[in-house]
Amino acid sequence: PDVAADLIKRAVRILPHHDLSVALMSIPGLLGTTLETVPDLVPYIFPDPRKTASWKRRMKHKGMGVGLVWAGNPDNHDDRNRSCDLRHFLSLAGIPGVQFYGLQKGTAADQANELPHGMMMENLGKHLRDFSDTCAVIENLDLVISVDTAVVHLAGAMGKPVWVLLPYAPDWRWLLEREDSPWYPTMRLFRQLEPGNWGELFRRVTHQLQSVSAEIHRGAHRKEGKRCNE
Repeated sequence: PDVAADLIKRAVRILPHHDLSVALMSIPGLLGTTLETVPDLVPYIFPDPRKTASWKRRMKHKGMGVGLVWAGNPDNHDDRNRSCDLRHFLSLAGIPGVQFYGLQKGTAADQANELPHGMMMENLGKHLRDFSDTCAVIENLDLVISVDTAVVHLAGAMGKPVWVLLPYAPDWRWLLEREDSPWYPTMRLFRQLEPGNWGELFRRVTHQLQSVSAEIHRGAHRKEGKRCNE
């Protein structure tokens, strides 16, 4: 409490003159915001066009381009629950028509140096200098699959499809007993059904990705057939 009080006093001294102040997280309550009225108009973050074009020339994938993030900041107090190892993503590796890209940063990115047997992934993490680079890469992807990290918020704010892999007891902002997010209309939530059970969660993710990839493949064939008949 003494430390907090001291920080508040120092903050007040450097602030310009003002009549009122309000805590940032109190604003939704003061405005009467509900789950139904949460602003969800996306996109409101846009990539740098030049960087997007540059990454597009490099990322020449056929079928689906899917970005993967498997770990958050290790200094986060709940990181051992929200992060997982790259090996858990191995069940996705055999899905035809999907090209994976690693977007992981930090020490966990080293796991991509020794990919699990049978997994193919182009690791882009070491080339991402800041979120502007990550944003440009995501613009060239069809889907992002990630544990609870800043990347899911970036993808959601860009209006890109993003699947968030949540622990059994998630951060409060993901609420409970729902597969969507009131903040991000293009987001889908996959929750652990029991603490620490990533295996069951990834079985559901794998099944869903198989369905999406197959539908895209069928759509591509229909489109190609239509062009041939014209």
